[in-house]
Amino acid sequence: MALREKILVGLMLAAVLYGGYVFLDSRRTSAPAPMVQEASPADAVAQSALDIASRSRLDSLEWYILETALDSRGRNPFQRLEDVVLEQEPAPQRGEESFPEFIYQGFVNIAGQDLFVVINGREYQTGDQLDKLGYYLAETHEDAVVIQRRTPSGAVTGTLVVDLEGASW
Repeated sequence: MALREKILVGLMLAAVLYGGYVFLDSRRTSAPAPMVQEASPADAVAQSALDIASRSRLDSLEWYILETALDSRGRNPFQRLEDVVLEQEPAPQRGEESFPEFIYQGFVNIAGQDLFVVINGREYQTGDQLDKLGYYLAETHEDAVVIQRRTPSGAVTGTLVVDLEGASW
């Protein structure tokens, strides 16, 4: 064995022994002193925003956006927004369907094409995702529309029929 190899083996042995000493030494187990952070004015504003939001009626998407904006870590760039919102929505109780309010306001019939319907002031065609996340327009008729709630995998979890507003039969 050459001299430089002996020096390297000696240094590695010394490093291993020192590591074992530090790992097994019970006298070095003192915990670091906790850091005390003073509340900044931004924290006070954030807390007041949360207080105001807790008194208002926010849906799960709005809560997620508010919590993400106030979180010092920022949002997870690898998590899709649809997954977060669908995880946070409480499942309806058995026999009880809860849907957001959808107002079918009218339709446009262009020859040779599907009906364009106006729901909550926006135009949609059959198969379009509505402005509420997870809700899709399943069927369009002149007197009513069928809206489905779907999971990200496409499974239908609820169906709602909305009549044309102001229609009289």
